[in-house]
Amino acid sequence: MTLSKFKPSETQAIVYLIVIYIIGIVGMLTKGTLEIFMFLVPVNIMLAAVVAAIYHGRLSSRFMVSFILIYIGGFVIEWLGVKTGMIFGDYKYGEGLGLKLVGVPVIMGLNWLLLVYSSTIIAARFFRKKIVIIPVAALLMLLYDIFLEPSAIRYGFWVWEQGTIPIQNYIAWFIGTLVFISLFLLIIRTPAKNKVAEAIFWLQLAFFGALWVGNN
Repeated sequence: MTLSKFKPSETQAIVYLIVIYIIGIVGMLTKGTLEIFMFLVPVNIMLAAVVAAIYHGRLSSRFMVSFILIYIGGFVIEWLGVKTGMIFGDYKYGEGLGLKLVGVPVIMGLNWLLLVYSSTIIAARFFRKKIVIIPVAALLMLLYDIFLEPSAIRYGFWVWEQGTIPIQNYIAWFIGTLVFISLFLLIIRTPAKNKVAEAIFWLQLAFFGALWVGNN
């Protein structure tokens, strides 16, 4: 199956994405448009995943299986995290990420999937051995979470019960990403090349970094 029959070039797509994310940053930092852009956050995650899939090319059965497993795994780990407080720490989700199921936004599984996919592709661009790709990709996702957390709290995506981000969160996030990336590589064997997905990762990182700076 392919989603790539009609699409702009990779360069054009990346330019479009840069413009979209710049607009998003301005919209999130402007009081008059904040409510609209808050609504668009989960929409952006969905669209980013679709765009990444389009530029992936043919979606083989192996990729589809890995995507489904990581989506489910990502959602389940978030559900267990919220329910028990024993994985990431005590936290709960706000209303900013859209529809929730058992206290977890349904978009979170897709976000895990998008991050695992894009970070693995970035790491595989520079390294060939999976034993290196896995920790490098996990470190990229850890970096992403470090930039994400302050903005997520600022905009009410989720709230930490003690008011601060526990170190436990970052440790659990890193371990969780190691597991999901390992599973992903075990199933697909060889990561695809997808410059647009790489760009999405860096643009989201820059997006949350800009919000962090803009709100301080």
